[in-house]
Amino acid sequence: MNYRIIGANRETGRELTVTIEARSLLDAQDQAADMGLVVSDIREAGGLPAVAPNAPLSSLRTVEAPFSPGNPAHVVVHQKPAGSSSLGISALILGIIAFFICWIPFISLISIPISGLGVLLAAIGLWMAIARRGRGIGFAIAGGAVSGIALLIASVTGLGATAALVNASNAIAEAREVTNAEERAADARPELQTALGQAFETEDGLRVTFSNPRIGKVKLDSGFSKSESRDPCLMLDVLIDNPSTTKRVDWLALFERGISFADGLRLDLTDEHGNGYARVMFGINTPDGLQRVSKIDPGKSVADRLFFEVPLDVATSFLVKGRDVRPKGQDAIRLRFSKADIGKVN
Repeated sequence: MNYRIIGANRETGRELTVTIEARSLLDAQDQAADMGLVVSDIREAGGLPAVAPNAPLSSLRTVEAPFSPGNPAHVVVHQKPAGSSSLGISALILGIIAFFICWIPFISLISIPISGLGVLLAAIGLWMAIARRGRGIGFAIAGGAVSGIALLIASVTGLGATAALVNASNAIAEAREVTNAEERAADARPELQTALGQAFETEDGLRVTFSNPRIGKVKLDSGFSKSESRDPCLMLDVLIDNPSTTKRVDWLALFERGISFADGLRLDLTDEHGNGYARVMFGINTPDGLQRVSKIDPGKSVADRLFFEVPLDVATSFLVKGRDVRPKGQDAIRLRFSKADIGKVN
């Protein structure tokens, strides 16, 4: 007679469904015990082979024990395959990926959702492994551990980097506010109205005089060869005098300034119609008669020059304004001259 026995392996805990050919129910139970099964259910089977209740035949692996005269039982074991550990493996893979990027500031923020998903999959895999009496529990534990460590590290590095970025942004905003406050204070000071040939004193103690506006091409010296500017320019001579008998004053030639200075700081030229004329720069070339200096010694003078685009013919009145040369106690200079003041250079 055939008996179907449902039980579990005594050593591994794996569930088994066994069909045994035995003389009696008691004999089938004894044979199952000899096979190392802990019997949970035993009943007569309708025939060979028998399968576990509600289990599709494709999901079972059949192991048939050979029949011999010394062992009169003919056994067909229908064994469920090992429980899947796909969730645990997925959690472990996500944890490893997150672990490799969790150390990098800012990029570590990406590993937070990755490792968080790994922890979630590991938790689900662990619960399913416990329900299957421990099958696949190793991958779930390993995936949860690696994902949890990566999540912790990413949180620390990510939050630290974010805090540093916020602090830097706040520091920049504070510095900008200080600069704006200084500029507002400077804007509150009056502007110096000056004229051609009229000297004024700067905050550094220098005396500056503008003179001789003229239009023409500029002779240039690169140190290797001499040349001439392709287009004519409006030129304005500037004399800088250091009247001090003891103090050397820093100075950057005006013809080297311009592009690097922000609008409102450099000296700009406009006409009565609101047209603006750009400063002209010559790169490594030095205009004829000028020198590149960094300091003016006591009692010495330096010749300098401003270069602008040639004004439109309709313009008759011009204004040079800016803070390149800041007068003492005042915000900026305003130098006015007319078209009649402009000479020509052959």
